[in-house]
Amino acid sequence: MKRTSIDAPQSNTRNHPACIVPIETSKTREYPGPPLRLDPSLLTEFHPTDIEDGFVTVRCTIDVLVSCRIRIWKSTYLIDKSTGSRSKLLQAYNIPFYPEWKVLSDFSTMRFTLFFEPLPDSCEEFDLIEDIPESDGFHVEGIFRNKKDVYDVQFDCL
Repeated sequence: MKRTSIDAPQSNTRNHPACIVPIETSKTREYPGPPLRLDPSLLTEFHPTDIEDGFVTVRCTIDVLVSCRIRIWKSTYLIDKSTGSRSKLLQAYNIPFYPEWKVLSDFSTMRFTLFFEPLPDSCEEFDLIEDIPESDGFHVEGIFRNKKDVYDVQFDCL
């Protein structure tokens, strides 16, 4: 898989995503019963407003051509190109953590957001690396730092 560097957040560069596994096309069935209701105490959805200023936000978009499954590992980091310092992934919104999967359908678009520890003040350029024992982890090299520490990354699921 070829990976290219990006100049975030305005970049249109497309990268190939990680942990994306093609699946066979299947038809969906509708649930015939009454609407399901969840106990609110079971919901642990993360809200971006829970993150304070100073953290790094990476907004990801995946354009899906063929059905696939996706997930992210907690061993995903932002790595400062000059010092090697690692900023740990703190939270992910709209993408499951390993070992869970999310199924993406043909010709769809998926968006998810990753929140990381702050980068060192001296950092000017960094890489996003999903350090996993599988091939095709998320890997984006050469992201240039901006004042807001908010970055957009785009991937293709072919």
